[in-house]
This record gives sequence, C-alpha cells and structure tokens, in this order.
Amino acid sequence: MSTLREVNDLIERMRRLIRRTEVTPGQGEVWTAEVPGHGIQTYRLTGMKSPAEIEDDLLSLALWVWSTKDHLRKLVQSRGGDPADVERYVDSSPDLPVCADIANTAKHLQLKWSRTGRYLHAGRPQFEVPQAALGSLTFLENEVRVDVSKPELVRFRYPLLDKA
Repeated sequence: MSTLREVNDLIERMRRLIRRTEVTPGQGEVWTAEVPGHGIQTYRLTGMKSPAEIEDDLLSLALWVWSTKDHLRKLVQSRGGDPADVERYVDSSPDLPVCADIANTAKHLQLKWSRTGRYLHAGRPQFEVPQAALGSLTFLENEVRVDVSKPELVRFRYPLLDKA
C-alpha cells in the first residue's frame, strides 16, 4: 500500500531529477565519428554536463513519473477511491501516455503495447551551443574541441520518435 508520505517522497525525487536534467557545468564528453573523406574525427566537449548524462537523467525522470501512477492507484484505493480513476486521468492527459511509452521503452527496450498507439521512444539527444555560450572552439587536424563557458545558454532537445 502506498501512503501519502511515500507519494510525496516520489514527487520530491522527481523534482530532484528535473533539476538534474538542466544543462549545467560538468566534465563534458568525448566521442568519435567518421566524416566521409576525412576519416575518424574526435570531438571533445568540455565545460558542461555530458549529453549522455542528461539523457540518463531524462529517462530516469520518465521512469519515475510513470512509476508514480502505480503508487497513486494504491493510494486512491487505500482511501476508498476507485484506482481506475487514475487510469482515466492518465488516458485523458496528452503527456502522460507519452511518458508511459518512453519509460516502458527505456525499461523493456521495445514495446509490445503502446499507451499512445504510436510506439514512441526517445531519439538521440541534440544540443545547440550558441556562440554566446562558447569559451573556445578549436579545430585541429582530426579533432574539434568545444569548450562551453556558459552552459545555461545551451539549448537541449530530446526528440520523440515513433515506430515508423
């Protein structure tokens, strides 16, 4: 049985996770990619949290948001209410079924059943570093170094994809 205290604790956890999804100072990330005609290039991003960390935090947030539904069902039932009311509320929301698809895809790798009917999953995170956010941008023979001095100006997107 979930108590009001347990549900409030989950809500506080989600607030912490929301703060963790912000682009903040951090160690950055290094990756390589093959550029046709130029071979393997190394990209070094410093001065901000890595996109992979932000992706992990966003998926954790989706998992916890979606898991809260089960706790709310138990809480409603323990107070004499109908847990199906929680399901009806979820189904009437434009965002919660999306969260369900993202969370269940993250948990199970693929969906056998989609809450949205679109089999949504999160794409690769994308970020845009405007010139005002740059400390320096250095191009070397096989390496690009991006040092972010103002990570709060970085724009981060997390595209949603469907099964098509």
